Amino acid sequence: MKYTTCGFAVDELEFLQHVPSRVLVAASSGKLDLNQLAREELAQRGLNQQGIWVGSSKAQLAMDDTQCQDARRANSMLDALLNSGASGRKMAIALMLLADAQKSTQRA
Repeated sequence: MKYTTCGFAVDELEFLQHVPSRVLVAASSGKLDLNQLAREELAQRGLNQQGIWVGSSKAQLAMDDTQCQDARRANSMLDALLNSGASGRKMAIALMLLADAQKSTQRA
């Protein structure tokens, strides 16, 4: 099988072969937020979102700021949908995104 590598060498993505299937299933279904995990890992390493060393406290602040931005974006989307008279499905998706964003900010 060929991976969609997005510019990464195949050997850089080889670690995926060792990830348990249940973790891949959770990630592919949205139950596990790999973006959030990556942000947390970068912060623990003292790196910002660009992979530059900034130290633990600055990296944590950057991660927290990103989570707040996600929550604001979800709130804005929900407000826009409410004002537009969007369908029930679009509203449900916006509510799920808002709930995920709020969970992320509560974890921080």
